[in-house]
Amino acid sequence: MDNKYRQKIFFYAVAGLLLAISSFMHFWKIGDVPNGFFFDEVSIGYNAWSIGETGANEYGDRYPVFFHIFDKYYNEPVMIYTLVPLVKVFGLGKAVIRLPSGIFIILAGIAFYFLSYKLTRSRWTSVFSAFIFTVVPCGFAISRSSMSGFTPMLLGITAGFYFLFESLSRKSFWWPVASAFFLVLAMYSHTAGRPAVFIALVCFALAFNMLLLKRWRIFLVFLSSCVFFLLPMFIALIRNPHVLTSRINEISLWKDAPPIYELACRICSRYLDYFSPEFLFISGDAEPRHNACNAGGLYVFMLPFVVAGIFYTIREFRRNPYCRFILLALLSYPTAAVVTMDRMHGTRTLSGLPFWCVISVLGFCFIWKNKVKLRPLVIAVLCFSVIEISSYFVSYFGSYALKSRSSFFAPFVETLEASFPELGKGDTLYVSNSVFPHPVDKGFKPTWYIYFLLLGNIHPAVYQKAGIPEEHIQPYEGKTSRPGILIRMNSVIKADDGGNVVAVLNSEPLPPNSKLIRKIPLSVGSDRFFEVYRVYGIAGK
Repeated sequence: MDNKYRQKIFFYAVAGLLLAISSFMHFWKIGDVPNGFFFDEVSIGYNAWSIGETGANEYGDRYPVFFHIFDKYYNEPVMIYTLVPLVKVFGLGKAVIRLPSGIFIILAGIAFYFLSYKLTRSRWTSVFSAFIFTVVPCGFAISRSSMSGFTPMLLGITAGFYFLFESLSRKSFWWPVASAFFLVLAMYSHTAGRPAVFIALVCFALAFNMLLLKRWRIFLVFLSSCVFFLLPMFIALIRNPHVLTSRINEISLWKDAPPIYELACRICSRYLDYFSPEFLFISGDAEPRHNACNAGGLYVFMLPFVVAGIFYTIREFRRNPYCRFILLALLSYPTAAVVTMDRMHGTRTLSGLPFWCVISVLGFCFIWKNKVKLRPLVIAVLCFSVIEISSYFVSYFGSYALKSRSSFFAPFVETLEASFPELGKGDTLYVSNSVFPHPVDKGFKPTWYIYFLLLGNIHPAVYQKAGIPEEHIQPYEGKTSRPGILIRMNSVIKADDGGNVVAVLNSEPLPPNSKLIRKIPLSVGSDRFFEVYRVYGIAGK
């Protein structure tokens, strides 16, 4: 066996090991960490079940392009349709519903390897950078839940621009078709994917302007393919423009009609937020559903490589169209987020992750090839990266599992998971209004109903026809006419005479002969908890 062949075998062995490590970290305890189940995840799971069983979503719309959820929003289709065959085969467990998100990020990492190799021509740099791409904090935390199509969006953007780069140097028309498919996939995957892809394509056109004129046939095929793949979206938007505006109307920066000067100041301050060290490397998004362990969006060890990459792309800006594109894409990556009210929102800027990682790779290669004297420092930074990544994983599977419980409604989910198995044939689940942090109607709208549908295993055909069956689940109004289970909180939140919000003992009357069978605290050591009672159908007040 010659030396070149042994090197190839060694490379594939290392690549396989990194793939195995990444896959293990994404799928290990995926049903338990994060604890609980956010209602977006539950909605995706139930609608996938509904499509698989009835060919329609929970509202009875057959094979929709966009899924109507919670009476006023719309969800993108990629995660739901991807989940349909998995639910058919493996059922409705939390791990199954979260599985596609991890699969998509692994595929995005593979695509990132090819993108990195296209720009660096270094197999070793590309394989390690692909691994880092899959475990960067802002992407890793999102990839272990299934709240929306964030990870297929990353796959679409990463693979789409790789194929677009390749299409400029190859004569086959299949490359621009593949690029169009993946970039449009990103637009179907998440709301933020649509402006992100459009803006990135504008940057691409500005960066490669003269070359695109020479390759006009290739670019024409690409644009035609994009239009073809987007036709279902266009038709859906023409039929119901509310699909596009339902969410942005609630979160837009101009919702409160500010003066033009104030609006401009808001946009500028938010734009700068997304390039701040605090957001990128220190604390990131403060919402535990979007981030974990108070980590930045990127690892700290990436900072010197990002700085070097920015320097390199600026230096090569005039003569290298790839550097022009990467720098322009990076400068424009927060565009979709800066027009919303929230600050430092990690998921609305997740589309920029491939560009941050690419510029970090370019910075590493620039230092390694051109600054030989700095190689010992680079090696030291890489050693630190092993410590930092390991520490992140320890924190994620340790303290984060507890810190994220309330953000994923873990106590409420655990209460339902403990209650439904206790129901016998003909039993009813009674739900006290004290369970919820705000008033809800008899249908448990606008969001809580979806938990009862999924965890209560209410068949979609039943719900589409008549809603939640009252003989199975109903609000508790002081009496029980059938045997079953009652869930409630031991305390309720009220305002005292001074206007302060306090927890007081729940004075709601219990049915006669009810028996407490389970307590589930809101947090470790908390004196507030959910109560699960066995009730016997004796009317009472």
